[in-house]
Amino acid sequence: AGAPLSAPSMDHWFGTDKVGRDILSRVLFGARVSLSVGVVAVSIYLTIGFLLGAIAGYFGGFVDSLIMRFTDIMMCFPTFVLILILVGITGPNIFNIMLIIGLFGWPGIARLVRGQVLQLRELDYVLAARALGGNSRYVMFKHILPNVIGPLTVAGSLGIAGAILSEAGLSFLGLGVVAPMASWGAMLSDARNPSTMATQPWLWITPGLLISLAVLSANFI
Repeated sequence: AGAPLSAPSMDHWFGTDKVGRDILSRVLFGARVSLSVGVVAVSIYLTIGFLLGAIAGYFGGFVDSLIMRFTDIMMCFPTFVLILILVGITGPNIFNIMLIIGLFGWPGIARLVRGQVLQLRELDYVLAARALGGNSRYVMFKHILPNVIGPLTVAGSLGIAGAILSEAGLSFLGLGVVAPMASWGAMLSDARNPSTMATQPWLWITPGLLISLAVLSANFI
């Protein structure tokens, strides 16, 4: 810790905040929060989306119609508003944010996987596997899943960027991680006063820049 609101110097490269905490240390700690939310939340909704999309595309018929109509209903609701409501009900907590983002991010993945499976299930090697007596689970995980991983990886990398932005938005609104835990969005929220933005720009430039770089990096991946 140093003097409150110290400008960047050799002792504190990115300056200090209003209580003297080093900005560099806080943004490094905040990176763990943002990246953890991105990876965990995306892992949750990739799993849900793959299972539902694969089941719908592979079995078709009534099962496909039921899952896809439920998916359409979920896509009608504004996801971020639902997340805001549920986080407000359950309370600001990093694990709640991971779980809620994960539970509401799967519809797009389910539609993507369903489309891939509908195409793959009619290919010759899948038909041959069925003809040789392969059960649904074997065909799904041996022949279809490996060919869906590519699009899932792309969707997952883009999803990580979206989850990072969602967590930053929630923390900016005071519904993210609980103080004194550091978060890029919470650091931006602390610096949103117009006078602070004008006189202590290091308080918002550093977390804002890191959010932008993290999202850009995830998209490039």
